[in-house]
Amino acid sequence: MNVLGIETATDVCSVGIVSDERTFHRSLREDRVHSEKVLTLTDLVLKDAGLTPHDLHGIAVSSGPGSFTGLRIGVSTAKGMCYALDLPLLGVPTFDAIARAARSSGVVEGPVVVAADARQGDWYVGTYDGQGVAVWRGVETLAEVSQRLSAGQRMLTDRPEAFAGGAAIDLHPFCRGDVVAVAAAERLRSGKTDDPVTFEPAYMKEFVTRKPRAQSELRQPS
Repeated sequence: MNVLGIETATDVCSVGIVSDERTFHRSLREDRVHSEKVLTLTDLVLKDAGLTPHDLHGIAVSSGPGSFTGLRIGVSTAKGMCYALDLPLLGVPTFDAIARAARSSGVVEGPVVVAADARQGDWYVGTYDGQGVAVWRGVETLAEVSQRLSAGQRMLTDRPEAFAGGAAIDLHPFCRGDVVAVAAAERLRSGKTDDPVTFEPAYMKEFVTRKPRAQSELRQPS
């Protein structure tokens, strides 16, 4: 079974493939390049795996929470490939894949918390038990997330500098398309897929735009 996975929910743009027991991935971390690079990475990882798009059995995408723009880029790319190739779509919760990647790499053992800055004082949070099973997902304040860390829970986060003591671990190395693909392949084997027509990212909170400041407000005082 060949499944392609797309991860664009964070600063990392990653595309990976699981082909039977083999995995491949291409990743880069650059600001605001996801829309430009996701198809390039797709072509590269297909070549790495010795496959063509027509050899794929499913398209997986990291479904959030995460960057609003990044999620929409990933989901729209995945949907486009599903329509073009007549393949099933498989959404994988972003934090599930991150926790799985960190656990498989040996960086974390036991229960773990995944937290990402949601801006405006909020944090996306996912908690996982010792077996890597999701216990809770939601939105918390920085103080609430910090309490989890002070209670001794291991934490993966996109902003480890926000937490004192250096105990938080940077989550970006664990944002990998191949891990998304592996998780999705398990779903596909059990016959669980998503409808490309109705599928939407799991934003967890509404997108809020701020009113642009007037030119008079932007002028420096003389």
